[in-house]
Amino acid sequence: MMDKQEDSKRTTKRFAKAIVRVMGLPLVYIGVMVLVASYVFGWSHINAVLFTGLGFVVVGVASYIIKAKLESHY
Repeated sequence: MMDKQEDSKRTTKRFAKAIVRVMGLPLVYIGVMVLVASYVFGWSHINAVLFTGLGFVVVGVASYIIKAKLESHY
């Protein structure tokens, strides 16, 4: 029973690392597009849209930094 839990944890860890490696800059780009779209369409007074764009940018930058640290040999 414990082996299945350990395998599940390892699989989850591998999946999370793969997502972090791939999604850094695309999340930043999506966040910037959301912020630009909110300005263009006049939604800049809606906090939910602005926080969504900000969230994408922050998570993207954080995952990019994590990727850089994982690939570093120092």
